[in-house]
Amino acid sequence: MTTLATKLGRFMTVNKLKPAKVAREAGTSRQHLYRIRKGITDPSFTLAMRIKDACGRLLTREVSIDELFGPNDPQALRVRDWWV
Repeated sequence: MTTLATKLGRFMTVNKLKPAKVAREAGTSRQHLYRIRKGITDPSFTLAMRIKDACGRLLTREVSIDELFGPNDPQALRVRDWWV
């Protein structure tokens, strides 16, 4: 198993969420989600919330933003600014 750099990547792996399904539910491309998961690009606040909601729908449970983006994730700086 490949170690993923971000909390989002680890969350998706542990919960067996397929990137294509999360991307489709969140209204973004697999490529863009890949770049976010790898920490290559930053999600906008709106997209981060759509990813959170998509994961929640696919898991049929409430998912918090803290489960997806941690304080050590460099790509989550803009997202954290909104909820801190």
